Amino acid sequence: METVKVVYEGDLRCRARNNFGFDCATDATVEFQGKGEAFSPTDAVALALASCSLTIMAYSMRRHNVDIKGSFVDVSKEMAASPKNMVGKIGLSFKMCSGIPASLRPTLEKAVYACPVHNSLHPDIQYQISFNYPD
Repeated sequence: METVKVVYEGDLRCRARNNFGFDCATDATVEFQGKGEAFSPTDAVALALASCSLTIMAYSMRRHNVDIKGSFVDVSKEMAASPKNMVGKIGLSFKMCSGIPASLRPTLEKAVYACPVHNSLHPDIQYQISFNYPD
């Protein structure tokens, strides 16, 4: 497994750097007295789900020689205040590129649920997932 070093920089900001030198920051939200200039840690959870989903989808289509380059996902996240402060709902609205055969779309859509991030999240999280194809 790749090691990521996370350093607390102050002012409710953390910076993470992986072994390849890539880094990113997280900030607490403004509501929690953070700067809100970077992804919040819970935003990063939704981001991880979205990027993992697209990666698994691309992997599943690779076996069929279908490239989904240019596809994207709009991500939304809502917090649930009770019974505890946690991510309550994640919305994923996939906008797929053209050229994906209709016969492969169910396989592509099922791949979202095979995503390791999805399989690691709390079972009480609600999902609102949609797929839009241009053709």
